[in-house]
Amino acid sequence: MSDPTSLLIIPAAGLGSRLVYDGPKCLFEVAGKAMLGHVIERHQTLVDEIAVVVSPQYKLVVGNWLEEQALDNVKLFLQDSPTGMLDAIMCPAPAYEESGIYAVSICWCDQICISSATAETLAEKLSEHNSIEMVFPTIELRDPYIHMQRDRSGVITKVLHEREGDAMPAVGENDCGLFGLTGTAYFDHLNNYANKIKLGAGTGERNFLPFIPWLARRAEVETFVAQSAMEAVGVNTREDAAKIEQFWERE
Repeated sequence: MSDPTSLLIIPAAGLGSRLVYDGPKCLFEVAGKAMLGHVIERHQTLVDEIAVVVSPQYKLVVGNWLEEQALDNVKLFLQDSPTGMLDAIMCPAPAYEESGIYAVSICWCDQICISSATAETLAEKLSEHNSIEMVFPTIELRDPYIHMQRDRSGVITKVLHEREGDAMPAVGENDCGLFGLTGTAYFDHLNNYANKIKLGAGTGERNFLPFIPWLARRAEVETFVAQSAMEAVGVNTREDAAKIEQFWERE
């Protein structure tokens, strides 16, 4: 295979504690399939390579699972310390920085309800080679967990995060745990941001979402409307998993 031009990063270093699951969160099964399998299946044909980031304690079990799937375009990377999503996303960078990749997608391992239409729209927008450095889907929700705060011209100026203790609006613009960056945004801008970021006030971690307004002050960031509010549902509890299974049964 020639050098890859597009990459999907799946941060999957989380534990399954809130799911009451004794194993890596990414291998918790929803509708009879590991969450990691759902995410890979949705995006695999849209990218050249997939980088799965796990914690050292789950290297063997996730590595064995990947071998069983016989996925020749998936590589495993380790996040040595649980310092947050930003560091997880940056783990694969050294392995790909000289590869000529122009598009980097990021999808949390528990965002298993992304529709094919949304995934395809993201891939198409990343392939346009225009001036937009970042693109991602959002959806309007009541009692949002995340909210994109914008100025009068529509530029994202801040990302409010319930987990960080921010005061959240009754209705807000939530992300879907899926993001697209150009190679420049990932290898250059995100790296520059990572060298300056402070720890989150509530989590004590190095988070990725504040990068959005940081980048929006320096480059073009575009959003588009997701197909369904269900795409914003991440599987953090068994109730979340049941909600998605019920949604799929109705589809």
